[in-house]
Amino acid sequence: MCQEREPNVWMVRAKGGEWARYFIQQGYVGFDLDMEGVDMSGCTTEEDVRKKYKEHNLDKANPQSVGIKVSEIWQFVNSMSDGDYVVTKDEDGNFRYGIVRGLQYVEDGQPCSNRRSVSWSETTIELQVSYQRAIFQIQDKDRNEVFRKIGRLDLVYDVDAAGSVAEQNYPILDSLADELLLPSSFLREIHVLLEEKGQIVLQGPPGTGKTYVAQRLAERLAESRDGSRDRVTIVQFHPSYAYEDFVQGFRPTMKRGQAGFRLSNGPLLEAAERAKDKPAEKHFLIIDEINRGNLAKVFGELYFLLEYRSEKIRLQYDKEEFELPANLYIIGTMNTSDRSIALVDLALRRRFYFVSFDPHEPPVDGLLGRWLDKNAPDDMAWVAKVVETANKELGSQAAIGPSYFMKDGLDEDAVIRIWKHSVMPYIEEHLIGEPDRLKGFGLDALRDRSGERKDVGGPVDNAAGSGDDQKSPSDGV
Repeated sequence: MCQEREPNVWMVRAKGGEWARYFIQQGYVGFDLDMEGVDMSGCTTEEDVRKKYKEHNLDKANPQSVGIKVSEIWQFVNSMSDGDYVVTKDEDGNFRYGIVRGLQYVEDGQPCSNRRSVSWSETTIELQVSYQRAIFQIQDKDRNEVFRKIGRLDLVYDVDAAGSVAEQNYPILDSLADELLLPSSFLREIHVLLEEKGQIVLQGPPGTGKTYVAQRLAERLAESRDGSRDRVTIVQFHPSYAYEDFVQGFRPTMKRGQAGFRLSNGPLLEAAERAKDKPAEKHFLIIDEINRGNLAKVFGELYFLLEYRSEKIRLQYDKEEFELPANLYIIGTMNTSDRSIALVDLALRRRFYFVSFDPHEPPVDGLLGRWLDKNAPDDMAWVAKVVETANKELGSQAAIGPSYFMKDGLDEDAVIRIWKHSVMPYIEEHLIGEPDRLKGFGLDALRDRSGERKDVGGPVDNAAGSGDDQKSPSDGV
């Protein structure tokens, strides 16, 4: 299980706001401007920093503050990480904040250990935070205040009466877990994977809730304090979907009665532009059925950008270089029972984290039972056992997902209809040429094997397939 790392919040004091203006304009944060030429990358201990500090006569200006300076520089070089938040006061006395996006590259193309690239927000926040040092971590209540001000309530900590952190609290993810009947640890893991890689694929058989979970999780993580949900874009890939549809291409148009073409952005560039305009907010692009498109053709040079989020590259139809914003997260869904799964090449697999929605494994295993306990009459518990029995025999790739039966007003008649018109055609597709085996997946036959047999008469045998009386794969379904 991947352990979630919560971001730190750093306060960087800028003299008179002059440094802050420069940092924000240049898109980074560093220590004193007169120290930026001193390479600290080889410093592995505080003593190394102290020696470097004295070596360049940086202690002459204020010898009494050397210890504090060394400690602050050491923290900056060795502790400030991607995804951390930075807060500083600008020249107008307003607090500005941004998100750390890795080392910044300087003119010679080399990463500078003394700089962190930062996506600065255009908005200001009001804080009641006092500070004396140049660089330090904001802790406990002050840290919570920052997260509340920027709308990241999912990062707020529980703070006890003494003012110290008692336990990490994830109200947004925890409440969503209750709603989805999934363990909160599962959603937190997906959250961590998104933060680390920037893009994930939820994979599993049909009916396991991949798309629904992707939508609900993206909507919840993208929510701001005003409740806006315009930061989630959904597309669905299919065999005729192309680069020009997804990224950018020339589309037919009429202008003054004349037919022509104009360069139009696809959903990827539109979502990227919105994310770029609001760098402190999370934006999501959901790609449903990602494996049904010709991925190499659809993604094009995005293969490069998915791996190198801080790099830029020229797009096929644009002279300007394009960078995939770090605050744009991509969630794909993949049907593992689809034969087009073979078209997903290793290049894509290397650029995405994959999360399994396997009906045989937690948390999908047992989901139908939990839903029935909460939403269906007591006498419907047998449905979960029947599905479990069928899945053991079908295997992971062809398993029946729980969402087929997670319907309001579920009763025995509804189960019969669902089995006849949804489940059996699905099983038949996977068991082409195996009519004898198909017979065993009639509803009555499965209820017998699962120990949940109930004599409901002809309708079950005829409508859902009893198994023994089936003469062909199409009979009884």
